[in-house]
Amino acid sequence: MLEVFKIVHEYYDDSAAVKLCFNIFSTSRGNEYKLQKHANHYYLRKLCFCLRVVDIWNSLSESVVDAYKINTFSNSSRQTLE
Repeated sequence: MLEVFKIVHEYYDDSAAVKLCFNIFSTSRGNEYKLQKHANHYYLRKLCFCLRVVDIWNSLSESVVDAYKINTFSNSSRQTLE
C-alpha cells in the first residue's frame, strides 16, 4: 500500500511509475482516489501488482488516503486493515 500511496501522490517520476487509472465514475462513498479495476483475460494478469492492490486501496477510508506524510499513512492503514 505504501507504493500505491507514493504513486498516487506523485512521489515517483511519472515516466518511471506504474500507471494506475483512477475511477472517474465512482460514487461518493470511499476515498476520492479510487482506482479502476480492469478486466483481464489471462490468469497471469490477475497476479499483477496493479490488479492485486485495487480492492485493498479502494477499501481504505478518506482520512487514511489523504494523509500528508508517508509515516502517517503507514500507521493509519495498519490500524484500518487489522
